[in-house]
Amino acid sequence: MYEPYEEKKGSFLKRFFSKLRDRWEAFKQELHFGENERSKWVFLLIPIILIALIALSYTGYVTYTARITEAQSRVMVMEKQVASLEKDLQDTKNSLDKCSTELEKTKKDLDYARKEIEKSQKNVDVCAAEKEDLSSQLKELQKNYDELMVRFNTLQSNYKSMECNWAQSKGCLYYILKSNSVECVVKIGEKYYTIPVGLEVPESQVKVC
Repeated sequence: MYEPYEEKKGSFLKRFFSKLRDRWEAFKQELHFGENERSKWVFLLIPIILIALIALSYTGYVTYTARITEAQSRVMVMEKQVASLEKDLQDTKNSLDKCSTELEKTKKDLDYARKEIEKSQKNVDVCAAEKEDLSSQLKELQKNYDELMVRFNTLQSNYKSMECNWAQSKGCLYYILKSNSVECVVKIGEKYYTIPVGLEVPESQVKVC
């Protein structure tokens, strides 16, 4: 920083009066005060010169002190700006540290998520292979089922034909199956009866060709 104002002031005045004394001595030697014909002019010029020197020196002094004051003000403003910048820098550093911590955590979460995705993808691949295999098995079973249904329907149709042929060979219009045997029944009114015993038979058991 700068030296104290009072110290600057004393130093400047000391230099000013010392310079003024040196100029006065040089001026006396130049004008030769011992010569009578120039004495009047000398005594007239001396106050004028002194006033001019004092005015110039004072003006320089005022300008000098004003510059010092202005410089001190600028230094104070700059110190405040530097302090504010240091605070902003510290805040920025803290934010950067926080962001770095969060970034590391996010990277770990991302790595974990990537591993889970890879694991899930493997499971999907296994499930897809199993699905393909099961689909093939299902198609094969469906094919076998369809073939069995065709055979069953054929056998059932053949069995029905055999029943009717058997009943017709016995002269039955209506019949029932009893112990794998065809027995004729007769319809009287809305009811059915066995022949020749005459036992009533439920309509749900009666078949007709």
